[in-house]
Amino acid sequence: YQEVHDLKTDTSLAYMLAIAHATWHHSGFTQICGILDLVRDRLIKLVETEEQMLFIFHLVGPFLQRLHADRFMRVLFELTVQLYEILLRVDRSVTHMKYMDAVCDLLYHIKYQFTGDSVKADAERIVRQLKNPLQLRLRFIAQVQLKQE
Repeated sequence: YQEVHDLKTDTSLAYMLAIAHATWHHSGFTQICGILDLVRDRLIKLVETEEQMLFIFHLVGPFLQRLHADRFMRVLFELTVQLYEILLRVDRSVTHMKYMDAVCDLLYHIKYQFTGDSVKADAERIVRQLKNPLQLRLRFIAQVQLKQE
């Protein structure tokens, strides 16, 4: 966090992220499963920009491995669907995504490491609603016909 601190800008988000990660790292079943409730019930409604989406992905991403390893599969699958929903919200609200490739790489990583085809129906439903550039990049997650724009 020295690099963030040396930027001489507001470091509150970086510190909040660090505190959340430290807390959840030592949490039990009930607390770690609360991540889903936080994202689904509170955070998803607030996300409108790509930067906000990236912050949420950075907030919950490191815990996907823990959910998988501890066999909290229902929470893992539902949280993954929420990540797709956040992507859809952002895709609808911005004209261009700067980090589109990195976001798609993360979604592929989640599919091949953790969820497989368990969220395929939800993923396809959401990917069908995305703009063409995202549909093209996510074509191996969801087999959809590209829309004509």
